[in-house]
Amino acid sequence: MTDGSPVNDGWEVVNGMMHLKPVAGPRPGSIRTTAAFENFELEFEWRVAAGGNSGVKYRARQADSPFGRHFFGCEYQLLDDAGHKNGRTPEKTAGSLYGLYPADPAAKQLRPEGEFNQGKIVCDDGRIEHWLNGRKVVEAVIGSDDWKARRQQSKLADVAGLAEGPGVILLQEHLSEAWFRNLRLTRLGKGNAADRPHDPVADLVAAAHAESLALREQRLRQTIARESVWPGGTWGDNLWTLAALTLNKKTEQANARLLEAASRYIDGYQSDGDLATPSPEQQAGAPWTFFSITDYVRTLCLFHADSVHFPGRLTAATEAEMKEALWLWTSQTSRVADYGMDDLLLLLGTENHDLNTRPVHYLVTSLLEHDPAYRDRPLADGHTTAVHAAAHQAFFREWPRQRATAGIWIEVGSTTYQKYTWPALFNLHELAPDPVIRDRFGLLLDLALIEEAQLSVGGRRGGGRSRAGYTVGGFEPMKSLLYGEGGGSSHSRVIEASRYLPPAEAVLLRKRAVAIPEPFTIRNRVLGKIDDGSGDGHRIAADSALVNYAYRTPHSLLGSTLQNPSLNYSGISRQNRACGMLCDTPGARVPSQIHPVAEHTGGGRSQHSFWSVQHENVLLLQRIAQIGKGHPGSYHTGRLGIRFAGDDLTLTEADGWILASNGTAFAAVRFLDGGHTWDEDGRLANPARYTGPNDTGRILLHAGDVTTHGSFDAFCEAVRSCRLEVTPEAVSYSFGGNQIVMSRYDAHAPGSFALPLVNGQPIDLHPQAVYESPFLNGAYGGDRVAITVGGLSRTLDFQAPPDLPQRP
Repeated sequence: MTDGSPVNDGWEVVNGMMHLKPVAGPRPGSIRTTAAFENFELEFEWRVAAGGNSGVKYRARQADSPFGRHFFGCEYQLLDDAGHKNGRTPEKTAGSLYGLYPADPAAKQLRPEGEFNQGKIVCDDGRIEHWLNGRKVVEAVIGSDDWKARRQQSKLADVAGLAEGPGVILLQEHLSEAWFRNLRLTRLGKGNAADRPHDPVADLVAAAHAESLALREQRLRQTIARESVWPGGTWGDNLWTLAALTLNKKTEQANARLLEAASRYIDGYQSDGDLATPSPEQQAGAPWTFFSITDYVRTLCLFHADSVHFPGRLTAATEAEMKEALWLWTSQTSRVADYGMDDLLLLLGTENHDLNTRPVHYLVTSLLEHDPAYRDRPLADGHTTAVHAAAHQAFFREWPRQRATAGIWIEVGSTTYQKYTWPALFNLHELAPDPVIRDRFGLLLDLALIEEAQLSVGGRRGGGRSRAGYTVGGFEPMKSLLYGEGGGSSHSRVIEASRYLPPAEAVLLRKRAVAIPEPFTIRNRVLGKIDDGSGDGHRIAADSALVNYAYRTPHSLLGSTLQNPSLNYSGISRQNRACGMLCDTPGARVPSQIHPVAEHTGGGRSQHSFWSVQHENVLLLQRIAQIGKGHPGSYHTGRLGIRFAGDDLTLTEADGWILASNGTAFAAVRFLDGGHTWDEDGRLANPARYTGPNDTGRILLHAGDVTTHGSFDAFCEAVRSCRLEVTPEAVSYSFGGNQIVMSRYDAHAPGSFALPLVNGQPIDLHPQAVYESPFLNGAYGGDRVAITVGGLSRTLDFQAPPDLPQRP
């Protein structure tokens, strides 16, 4: 079926959603499959109107009964419990197996009327399960003594062979308006399901999803429990109003706040003809801030009168003013010239700035192009709203494919800015009117979370990162929320208001449900090099000569960014670069860390402070000399030291080495140009002979653990047996049958730089794979990424389906 196709009179398909319109004449009847199903899993999202009643019947067959000839089978009850009389009868409430088994009240979390609920039916031989919003609420076995007793006491007692064998699946018409979307039906093979244990993977994932959804709702309720929310002002209002309207609570107050702020903005423009646009530093009188516009546009898209999500929660006046305010801003900030296919890696500012701008352009123009008052209205660049919408749609159809096939992030693992970038992906996945964009951003979210999980220890991302520190960042508690572990968003409520759930593969990696029996490497391409031929400092090269490299063992992760320091990388790529070692201690609140510290000498953030090379469990670093602000030297950088962070780390020294252990993970660190000194706490080692801005001191970090070395003593002995040669020009280190040779980088003569050698070969900064690990594998420039985690295997395909309708 395509949008607008007839189904039955009274039913319609709109924006991929099946809608049973209010019954005002002859009853339209139910919709059923033409095929019969016996063993299957059906997932679907549903909602009913206020006081509504509907259902999903399955294993249904026509039969005569005292009620006439009808389709009889099991029924997953769909109900507005609070508004329908059946809500007072447990076995007739939402999620119940109608008339037989009530939904478990301890597990059941029904969303308020007007919101979509997630349903799932599992029918596997005789075993039946009903799931509601990620929680199992019914479990029954057909033919069991309990089943027989309940049937005998129900009005279905005289229906012969109820649900015994295959039958059709039926969406019920029951005199109520109802909506269905995202139906996914999977046939299951036959077997003795009653004797089979539950799938522990499925149980783990379902539990994480259920806890996540419950925590998100709790966070939303906490948000509106007070009249204001941090960070206060307009920003706080944007979060508060999104939470209130998502919960369908305090809607009058939310509308009043939105209306007043939007009207004030519009009035200011009309009075002086000058439209101020927010920047990260200044709100400029807008009804949103630079970083909360993502929440603001989500509010409009979810709750406007024609929304496929929660229509009508905005009043007509509020909706009209929000549309006008967003159009005025978009008219000044969107240019069709910035949305060509060669602009996919053109940044409008930094990466997080770009993702707080471009997606809003698309969502605003794609909504307003259907409004006659806006469709043909020209923006500042002379093109109409409809033309902008078409350009934005074409752009965002390709954007996730570009990132998936060349490298996902530029501000990789940023502890400061990731909290501003991820919400945009959620919005595009859930709110885009175009199904290709929704699907591809869903795939990109899955890919990004799996990539994040494979590089994380105890929830903290390792490997090479940029614009990053070594403490809890804003995205870390967001991840905790997604996995049902607590946390939440500090600067947004997009994830709290979202119903996207992390993929099972990411859940398994996050929950340590996948064994790591032996060490392995992870190589992922990342973005960051300036496109030399573009003449535009914000245009990034698809082949950026950057590789996120990590070596993972059962007890640690050592990671860094492989790079060529003589190349012109973007400032947001080389700013506050981070790398080092995470020690995996199950049960620890945070993992212990051993990582470089670039001293900040004032002014802006440290840039291009050091470069590194790594092979397996050995990492070499060199401080980059300062030769003035800009490429190819460092700036705002003082000494380069190493911090040992973690109460469980014990430190000893021998023969110039600093030796660290937490009992299972080990590290040996050596300053190669004159030894080291300690700070007062004895946890930060700095070079003993720091020579100032032109210093190019080098540091070696050799990692190990009980898996690779057996014991800390054996590790220390192995390190002492390695061959280390240090000259002013180069470092050579031989270890475990491998050799790294690192030539000194001279920022005064970048053209003389030679790439490091690993086992006699220059490091490869242009690998054929964009992802290479036991879990993720995909070719650079390819459309498909293969995922294998535990017993789960699938392929993410970013190639556009050929039969989806194009925008005219």
